[in-house]
Amino acid sequence: MSAATHGEPIKRYNVEVSNEERRARAEKRRSIATVRLVSLEEAATDPFPVSGLEGILLAWELSKQAWSLSGKPFPSYDRANLPIRLVKRSD
Repeated sequence: MSAATHGEPIKRYNVEVSNEERRARAEKRRSIATVRLVSLEEAATDPFPVSGLEGILLAWELSKQAWSLSGKPFPSYDRANLPIRLVKRSD
């Protein structure tokens, strides 16, 4: 069992946080979250529209940033040597 289930403080970010503090923070996050369920017919336009090209460019930038943060070298293999495996669905 974890410390959280025993009522002991959990050490995160070099700060001890009690279960009561964790619950209070979680409740505060829930109280300010905005969720609205609507049908597709009622749905408004996308507030953050991104075109196909913009989406690809955004994914490329985010990928480069993630790799740089990992500290690992950026992959340099060509498309023919991608580390993937194609698995066909059986009919």
